[in-house]
Amino acid sequence: MKSFITPIIIIALAAIACKKDDNKEGDNGNPQPQKGYVTGKVVNAAGKPVKGVTIIIDHSIFWNSNISTSTKDDGTYSVKIPVGSWYAYAEITVDYNGRKFKMDLHPDNSDGFGGEGAVRNFTWKLSGERPDPTLGNYGGVVEFNQTVGEFEVIEERDIVWTFTPSGPLIDGSAGKVLTLKSANGNDLRDVPIGRYKVTATFEGKALKLRKWRTQDAFGADVTFDFYPTFESFCNNCQILEYKIK
Repeated sequence: MKSFITPIIIIALAAIACKKDDNKEGDNGNPQPQKGYVTGKVVNAAGKPVKGVTIIIDHSIFWNSNISTSTKDDGTYSVKIPVGSWYAYAEITVDYNGRKFKMDLHPDNSDGFGGEGAVRNFTWKLSGERPDPTLGNYGGVVEFNQTVGEFEVIEERDIVWTFTPSGPLIDGSAGKVLTLKSANGNDLRDVPIGRYKVTATFEGKALKLRKWRTQDAFGADVTFDFYPTFESFCNNCQILEYKIK
């Protein structure tokens, strides 16, 4: 009498193996690279998928040899790549308070890759340090200058700045109140892009503020938006002016 147990087991095991290969997942359940493709997912800081993000697969040697695509509704993407050496980047364009911002997203792995394929996921972060090979931070910069004509000079590193969000931040999140001091004396770096009401004190005394290069009256606080490009001075920044008396 022939036994059918062994063939049935073999067929079942083969089906399981095929299913595992179709999902392209490793033993830890994470997606595995597919040869000749770059795949991944983009989420915001809350872990929700972000659609319409531009994915750029840039050649490591040849200039302007990049390939691009956009994320789908579920935040995923897939790009077929030819033979070569590549890096993956992601950027999002956002209309916020009447201005258009272009922001880079944070990769979970910034290493280069070749035809073996890669998985590169991205997170939309509003602050934090960028990984190599990029430089800088994801947040914006607020520069400040003392108004012309004041003779009393103060140590600007000791100014205490308070940023209170006025409405949601650029990614739709609520944000939080920030209390900041300048590390180098003339700017505040890596501030999440948003609209803020700002106050400043020096040795417990309130400073008067206004936006730089305006004829606005100085006040106890100033509400401002970041600029995607502030003339030729900086990107994703704002410049404030303060007065002691």
